[in-house]
Amino acid sequence: MKRTGLFLALAIAMTGCQTAEPEDGGQVSSEVFGIDARIDGREDGQLPSSRTTFTPPGEVAWDSDDRIAALVYDSGDWSAHRLDRAAQGEGRFSAADGYVLTATAASVHAIYPYSSSITALDGDGFTDAPVIIGSAADGSQVQNGTGEEAAAHIDAPLYGYSEISTGGGATVSMDMHHASSLIEVLVRNSTGHDADVTEITVSNGASRNLTGEFFINPGTGELKAGDNVSASASLDVEGAVLASGQTASFYVTVAPFELSAESFTVSVVADGRTYNFSKTITKKFEAGVRNWTEVLDLTDDGGAFALSSTSVEYDFFSDPEPAQVTLEAVNMPEGATMLSWSTSDSYVVRVDDNGSLTPVGHGVATVTATANDPDASTATCTVRVNGVKDRNYGNGDSYYDKCYLPVNVTVTDADGAQVVQTWLDRNLGASRVAQSADDAEAYGSHFQWSRKADGHEQIVWGSSSRGSHSNMDLSRSYLADDRSNAGTANFLKVESGDWAADAASDDDGLWGGTVSGNSYAAYAAPLDDPAQGNNPCPEGYRLPSAEEMYLLFSEILGIDVTNTMSNVVVDGLVDLMFSSELHIPVSGVTNESRISSNATAAGLSNEAGFWVNTPSLAENHAQARRIHIVAKSNQFSTGSVARARGYAVRCIRDTPLETVSLD
Repeated sequence: MKRTGLFLALAIAMTGCQTAEPEDGGQVSSEVFGIDARIDGREDGQLPSSRTTFTPPGEVAWDSDDRIAALVYDSGDWSAHRLDRAAQGEGRFSAADGYVLTATAASVHAIYPYSSSITALDGDGFTDAPVIIGSAADGSQVQNGTGEEAAAHIDAPLYGYSEISTGGGATVSMDMHHASSLIEVLVRNSTGHDADVTEITVSNGASRNLTGEFFINPGTGELKAGDNVSASASLDVEGAVLASGQTASFYVTVAPFELSAESFTVSVVADGRTYNFSKTITKKFEAGVRNWTEVLDLTDDGGAFALSSTSVEYDFFSDPEPAQVTLEAVNMPEGATMLSWSTSDSYVVRVDDNGSLTPVGHGVATVTATANDPDASTATCTVRVNGVKDRNYGNGDSYYDKCYLPVNVTVTDADGAQVVQTWLDRNLGASRVAQSADDAEAYGSHFQWSRKADGHEQIVWGSSSRGSHSNMDLSRSYLADDRSNAGTANFLKVESGDWAADAASDDDGLWGGTVSGNSYAAYAAPLDDPAQGNNPCPEGYRLPSAEEMYLLFSEILGIDVTNTMSNVVVDGLVDLMFSSELHIPVSGVTNESRISSNATAAGLSNEAGFWVNTPSLAENHAQARRIHIVAKSNQFSTGSVARARGYAVRCIRDTPLETVSLD
């Protein structure tokens, strides 16, 4: 039997198959590390604490090619021993590699079946679980055969833990229990002809962990599943041809998870057709238990109208270049010839006329296909996006291959009302969330005001106080003719004032602000407005208005900053910014006096600046509003400054998220 992973398994058997009776395995040699893996009795729905082969009417035997992975905790370190253990009788393994426990060994952890990617870590990555168990990926997992001669394998991972109180070198016996949750899918063939089942997939609308990794707590021996690793688990099937009227049991093992009032979907592929069965369920899928059993009926009436995937998840941190997903109809309604597509939130995912998905921002959205039948039948897919792609992500310049996360901050407006703002977790262009106030990896880019992300803003940070602009022509000092396109990727070295000689955009710029009327400080143009033409923020995000930024810093600093046009001293200013929910670093300012002959901007750690979308008053086209911080003197100010300066950008979501958690 080939295996795709430690946590996926499949079995198929006739429903007349009997449950195995309890049996005990024997002992192994006292000179080597051994495991006495016994087959325990069980209550209804509880699995035997061993991997067994069920052959009707109930014979139980080990597979001859099974292997165990063992972890030993010895002298403060983990060592992984991937033991290739051939069966030496029912329920017992020999020590094929002759490994002998040392006298200093403190505990043994055994995982079954063998995993080629088991990894021992030093604990720094996990506060309570220094051992991570991965999964082997060496080909498709296949079940062979059906009918009375079929062996129904429940390939759920087993886990055993034992402290060694008598010193190493002796036999270690332990009970091994199922670490995974088992889902039993009963499939009945009601088509009137043979049905060849080739794939079983289980998925859930909450993206709870189904496959993935386990973590071991060495102090308690507790094995816990990882979070949100995969929303679905699929298994290939071979030789599962069901006769008309026949019912078979398919077993899928997954990491334990809890599902509440969310869609639970099982897809069965038979004879090239996909049958989807969905229901709303509230249930805790526990380890070592047959958790869910329901008969799914395959019929020739086409089944329910559904989409090829009912749940899709993009995680741009674990998979920065996900495969293209195109949804297709399964079982089109009678009389329907085409579909129309829509999304509940275009800032999370877009869908084109062919059902192709484009994830654009962190969150959860529902994609709906509407058929043109008389009932306008609909089918849906839940799309979850973890991370917010940079606007220029994937354009060939690796500088922009960054994703961000939203952070909700509650501020108090002028009327005393609580307002939720959704910001990105770091400055635009930053590689990570700030680890300290002077963390250069969190400084990000320096933009000239109202200019797009065209390369001019890129900085390589050599230290917390010095960075080099990637694109700067020091031999030239000129103004761009067109604000919408500077015609160069260079940071424009201008002594003072604006970087563009573009009268048509002098008043408002192209970052969505305006000087029109009296409320310009609070104004933000709609995202599709031409005034947002140079918006450098990710899809669904924009530059904050002056008022939005003022409210944020008022909350962080505990003072009203609305009218702090000149410097105000704020005790502990830098610490307050960094300890806030947005972990704001002292990310520096670029101006001509700071640019040396090699395009390096020095002395940056002494101050910071953040642009807002708001231009200065109409009579001063060369300036725009910003927030400025002088760290060494704890001085804070708003007001206006030359547009040619380079300041950081922190993006705000145009429409705040109700929650930023995918759970």
